[in-house]
Amino acid sequence: MSTLIVGGILLLFCVVAPVALHLYKRYQDAQIEKMRRVAQLTHAYRLTQRFLHQIPNQYLTRESKLLLLERAICFLNKLKKEIPGSQLVSSKMLRNQTMLDELQKNFIRPAPSQVNTAIDARDAQIHLSEFSRFVEIQARVNAIGQDVANSVINQVNWFAVQCLTDFYRTQGENASKAGEYRLAIHHFNNEMNEFNKHLEYEKAEIGVKECLALIEQNQQRLDAQEPSKSNDVDESPAQEVGVSDENVLLMKDWDKLDNQDEHFKKKQLYG
Repeated sequence: MSTLIVGGILLLFCVVAPVALHLYKRYQDAQIEKMRRVAQLTHAYRLTQRFLHQIPNQYLTRESKLLLLERAICFLNKLKKEIPGSQLVSSKMLRNQTMLDELQKNFIRPAPSQVNTAIDARDAQIHLSEFSRFVEIQARVNAIGQDVANSVINQVNWFAVQCLTDFYRTQGENASKAGEYRLAIHHFNNEMNEFNKHLEYEKAEIGVKECLALIEQNQQRLDAQEPSKSNDVDESPAQEVGVSDENVLLMKDWDKLDNQDEHFKKKQLYG
């Protein structure tokens, strides 16, 4: 009798154990898949927030903001299903929904953000390029309409050009006002080079013409300035040398920055 009991137990174990292991493996796989979905949705949500808050205000239209907020809320809704009861998800949902409601009722364009350095301008360009790619992928998976995607992508791609040309223009104008005409010409040349890379835009052609006029204007001022300086070489020679060296170093720094595209590339994950 005892032998039969032991045999029955062993038989039961041989049958139940594989089933239990199979069920446990399926449970583990389901948990891993859930964690993957949560990580994917979290990353996608964070992308929308990065674009909303790190792209300068002047390069985000109402249409772009609406798209980003709608996608953010969509990602949060999916997260809420994966992790029900999360207070963090609920609070973020409320905040984004409030922003969306206010934007739909009354859009007040915020003041332009300051872009003070070349690195800031490059970062803005990177964020805009990633935003364009994000919209493209969302359209590809039918998360947004193709017409809306095309409209936003066209806007964003131009802004990715404009964020650099605006910076060069500002630096050139500041240098010109300070009497640093050679440095101003350098900045306007950089601006024109950016426009020349994107002549498919009508605005780029207009920008090239404006740059040529500004370069000619500052060249004339430089030509008029240099003879007067040569006639007055004894006045503050140390200061003149210092300014000249500074200009040369700044131009070299800009040239170096323009060649460091790889330094500014970031890994893009869109979930």
